This record gives sequence, structure tokens and C-alpha cells, in this order.
Amino acid sequence: NLTLNASYLQNEILELFNDQPIDVGFGTRLAVGQPIGAFFGHQTDGIFQNQAEVDAHATQPNAQPGDFRFKDISGGAGPDGIVGTADDLPPDGVINDNDRTFIGQALPDWQGGLNSTWSYKGFTLNAYLQYTIGNDIYNNNLAFAEGLNGVFAPTQRSFDGAWRQEGDGDEFPRIAIGDPANNRRRSDRFVEDGSFLRLRTLTLAYNFPQTMLKNVGLSKARLYVSGTNLITFTNYSWYDPEVNTFGNDNVALGTDFLTFPQARAVVFGVNLGF
Repeated sequence: NLTLNASYLQNEILELFNDQPIDVGFGTRLAVGQPIGAFFGHQTDGIFQNQAEVDAHATQPNAQPGDFRFKDISGGAGPDGIVGTADDLPPDGVINDNDRTFIGQALPDWQGGLNSTWSYKGFTLNAYLQYTIGNDIYNNNLAFAEGLNGVFAPTQRSFDGAWRQEGDGDEFPRIAIGDPANNRRRSDRFVEDGSFLRLRTLTLAYNFPQTMLKNVGLSKARLYVSGTNLITFTNYSWYDPEVNTFGNDNVALGTDFLTFPQARAVVFGVNLGF
């Protein structure tokens, strides 16, 4: 017995007061023409490997080799007076808040589940798989755990992978006390794919036949073992992709910051009928 369900979501904000965007949470912006839960920030373009790359790029205050290179995409708001829309002015050779744009969305394109039940000679196996496709997560944990600003203790991977010399890569910047180049600014550096496939529940049960029960005064007896959140397949780097720091009734969706992951549990039990 197999049951598959799927839902497709597409939404768009049609109107706000004076069409002015509203910033909420850590990196979420509500804006006309965008979906609810859209993330807003800078776009990264690798890490400066040497001084020549710094000099050739748009003016980025305090940038040095080992800092993130942020894209110069806008010279400011166009006729509508709002940064991050299609009529923004051309790039002006300076990296600042005008260069922010939409960098992800919290709500999935697809979500659903697969429920499967199999029975054989008194044994029953039930499995429920849950999935989402197309959603992003703003992982604000990384701004602290991998900010490399000399204030917060870094993760092992970011400390080992921190840029120290030319050719060291584009994943982690240099370690810099106080973060003078603002590598921790809101950017796509902290936006991750939140799609996942999770084995939500798995239950194996055995129903004893009536021929075994009639002499012990039982009408039924069922022995089972059940697991919850047993395994999750995802590219998300933190503990749990199914999180939201601000709660599901808030428009700042899909944000992870100090969120406790869902517990994995295994339960053994017996059902008896008299």
C-alpha cells in the first residue's frame, strides 16, 4: 500500500504600504514582487587572492587579500526609490548597501510525503518519508561560528580552511580581529540549500495469531518497535534543515540560529487486548 502526496507552492507579495519593503529577522525582506520569506543581502564572488585582485575590483572598504569579494551590481535605487528592483542604477564601482539583492527563498517549491505499508504473515512494516524541494535556509549560526572575526570560537573546518596565503581557496576568509572588511555582512555566504528527504517514522510490528492467544485470555497482542526522525538526506551543513528560529507564524521564515534540532527516538511497545 503506497500513498504519495505532493504540493506545489508559488506565491508573490502584491502590495505593501507605499510599496516600501520591510526587513525582518536576520536576512529576510518583504517586497512587492517577491515571495514571502525571501532573503536579501550581498552576493559573494570568491575571495581576493592577492592585492592585484583587490585593486582591480570595485572599491570595497578595508578589503585585503583573504577577504570576500562582493559583487558590484547596483549604483543605487532607480526611479522607484527602492534598492533591489529591476530599475536600479548601473553599478558605480563602490561596494555598499546599494549592492544588496535577493539571494534565496525560504518556502519550498515542492513538499509532500510518501507513506508505505507492507504486511506479511502477521508482520506489518510502515514507513513515512517527508520531503521538501527548492527551499533555502539562512544559516545565521555561520555568522558567529564561521565569522572568523577573532571574537567567537570558530568551527574546526573554518579554522583549518581559513585563507592564509594566495591559492588557499574561496570558502573561508582570513582570520581578522574585528572583521574590518565586514566579511560577516548578510550575504549568500550564509544561504544554504534546505531541501531534504527525511524518514519521519518507521514502525515494524507483529500481530500474534488468534491460535496463540485463545488459551491465554487475550483477544489481541501486538509487539512493535517504532522510530522517529531516523535519517535525513540533505545538503544542509547544520543540525536540522527543518527549522525556523522565529516560528512558523512569522514572515521571517527559514532562518536557523541556535535552533534545537528535532530529536531522534526509538520506542518499543506491546499492545494487548482482553
